Amino acid sequence: MQKRREIGLISVGVIVFLMDAAWSMILSTLSLYATALKASLALVGIIVSGEGLSRTLGTLPLGILSDRIGRKTVIIIGLTLTLVASISLIVVFDPLQLFPAAMLLGLGSAVVASIGFAYIADFTGSTRKGEAIGLYATFMGMGFAIGPYIGGFTSENWGYASTYIVSSLFFGVSLVIAWEHLKKRRRSDSQLNTSQSLNKLLKNLISVIEKKEMIIACLASFFYGINFSTIFGFFPLYAEKIGLGPTLIGSIITARNFSSTIVRSPVGVLTKKIRSVILMILALGPPSIILFIIPLFNSYYSLFVVLSLEGICFGVFLISSNTLIAEGFGEYERGAAVGMFTTFESLGATVGPLILGMVGEFWGLHAVFRITSFLVLISFIVGALFLGVNGREEVIPNTA
Repeated sequence: MQKRREIGLISVGVIVFLMDAAWSMILSTLSLYATALKASLALVGIIVSGEGLSRTLGTLPLGILSDRIGRKTVIIIGLTLTLVASISLIVVFDPLQLFPAAMLLGLGSAVVASIGFAYIADFTGSTRKGEAIGLYATFMGMGFAIGPYIGGFTSENWGYASTYIVSSLFFGVSLVIAWEHLKKRRRSDSQLNTSQSLNKLLKNLISVIEKKEMIIACLASFFYGINFSTIFGFFPLYAEKIGLGPTLIGSIITARNFSSTIVRSPVGVLTKKIRSVILMILALGPPSIILFIIPLFNSYYSLFVVLSLEGICFGVFLISSNTLIAEGFGEYERGAAVGMFTTFESLGATVGPLILGMVGEFWGLHAVFRITSFLVLISFIVGALFLGVNGREEVIPNTA
């Protein structure tokens, strides 16, 4: 039993490594691909928002569904969606065709990553959840780090279709691993009947909503979704504008993701000593400054450093926020909590690009970064006020 559990935990790490590598290959080249197909900045914003829209509509229902039918099944569904999206990108010839592909990619990748966190939490003890989540997120970050460089290199040398062929292979391998090696959690008949009760599912969802710390986490997630879509949707266009090619752009994003990765496991350990909600809110401050100053730089090395710093902040936010959820909710409400958190992040990634695409069309890419900076600053201020009011209270007692 212990050996099967270890195989399942290692497998989900490998799956998310391959999935995030493939996802980031696409994510870091999608806006460049769209402009190569003659898309305007406004249309690029719509395409990027498609990824967030599907996650907004689908992640919470699938998170709740994972509480009912199991994490493995939902992860397989998510990987299938990403594979279909990747294959479809190989054959598109019009920028409008990128929108449905982005929707499939967004939903599939978000489901796999978020339900993977819940899968890890299900099979680890309550005292080791932070460490386990940090290790899982390190696998995730490693894949997310190498993907942009692979995507930039293949796109520059053999065209965008070659990038999406490689990403399809990665998605396909991860799907096979999930099918063969992920473990289903066994439950007693009484647990199974309870988890399959619609009333119980709704009750779990309400209990998630009632926790005020969940509200602040979702608010932070919403604004970080806007930040994330700006980095991956509009930064490549800014870098291209100042004369950088796809390979150099990919290497900058790879550096950003690698910086995020190297702090994830240490942050997982740090959550044992510092409350995860404090780390989550602190991680919102520096990105507001970084986003504001990005348009001040027009060299490869300066952007390399600036985005690496933003990546560190993202790594802290990712681990602290997911640890907050993993430690605060039991097995039969954890999927709903993860789904709600991801839904708000996805909502930010939907609304943000739509608005920012229009901003970029009328006022230029500089304005895109400045507005995003202001929005992230708002979330930091609200979070700091929350800590000021609730600083002495215990933040989400451990119910796992």
